[in-house]
Amino acid sequence: MEIKEIKCPNCGGEAHFDIDKQKMVCSYCGFEFTEDIEFEKDTSSSAPEINIDENYYNESEKDGLKVYSCNSCGGEIIAEEQTAASFCPFCNNNVIIPSNLENELKPDYIIPFKVKKEEARNALDKFYKDKKLLPPEFKDRNRIRDISGIYVPVWLFSGVSRGKAIYRATQVMFYSDGDYDYTETSYYSVIRDGDIDFKFVPVDGSEKLDNIIMESLEPFLYEDMVDFSVNYLPGFLANRYDVGYKDVINEAENRIIDSTRYDFQNSVSGYASVSLISEDYKIDNLDIKYALVPVWFLNTEYNGTFYAFAMNGQTGKVIGDDLPVDQNLKRRKMLLAFLISFIVFFIITFIILRLFW
Repeated sequence: MEIKEIKCPNCGGEAHFDIDKQKMVCSYCGFEFTEDIEFEKDTSSSAPEINIDENYYNESEKDGLKVYSCNSCGGEIIAEEQTAASFCPFCNNNVIIPSNLENELKPDYIIPFKVKKEEARNALDKFYKDKKLLPPEFKDRNRIRDISGIYVPVWLFSGVSRGKAIYRATQVMFYSDGDYDYTETSYYSVIRDGDIDFKFVPVDGSEKLDNIIMESLEPFLYEDMVDFSVNYLPGFLANRYDVGYKDVINEAENRIIDSTRYDFQNSVSGYASVSLISEDYKIDNLDIKYALVPVWFLNTEYNGTFYAFAMNGQTGKVIGDDLPVDQNLKRRKMLLAFLISFIVFFIITFIILRLFW
């Protein structure tokens, strides 16, 4: 198994994907290029996979890891089996593992990063601002331990949802003839029957990443999606899928049907009550694509506890762990709220007593 480095076609220096320019840029001569990088089959022994040192990793830690030798400096690059793009920790050269990007493992599409690393830092600062009970020290930038830009694998499902739902609805009227009050209830059978086209419903293709994280980062703007090219990977990490589309197809279909059900229900309005009698849904013309989407992962530490945050690398949306609370500040705010409530109660009581006395 081999690795390939991304080199500048002008000077041979290390190249990376520039977010602002949305093209490859050489870190040395500044040469810009957009031509797709093609990897030729290499049967030589360069950049071989090497054995993992027993002195550093036990059997459980070795499981799922691969170690490669960097072509430029000979340093060890440790990566998971699913890693498709990484970098050498010694010389910082960007590397691609072609075997994880070939044949059925090659993505159909990719959404390039639009948010830069510094913008991710600033967005995290903004995310903190509205959290009034955060300890002031927690907001210190220097506590950010790591920021990683990772292309996450997702399956994209498109198709036509065909459904029919029957509801029982009521209308209620109240009137009076002067002597009696009347309530008149009318009953209706409401039918919703139709097709809804769905395009690119995403389901996470990574076993290690919690599905809730990816769903919380949605939506990704798929109109910005482009045909896959390895040119977008240098400078970022990338993983291939380790959860096949057959394993998540039920989840995708449930998302599509739930959305159809929601649209049908919301279209039944203007009634006093609505109850479901029966429903039937099916999905036709299902089409499945494989894509990589950009996510920034930010990790910070406070009082020995690690907190993880994630950002949509296209839109800038941030989600995060439960945050620490400044207990002294919390107590002060609770005391202030109590004092304010007590003062308001005292004033109201005083006014009432004055009125009666």
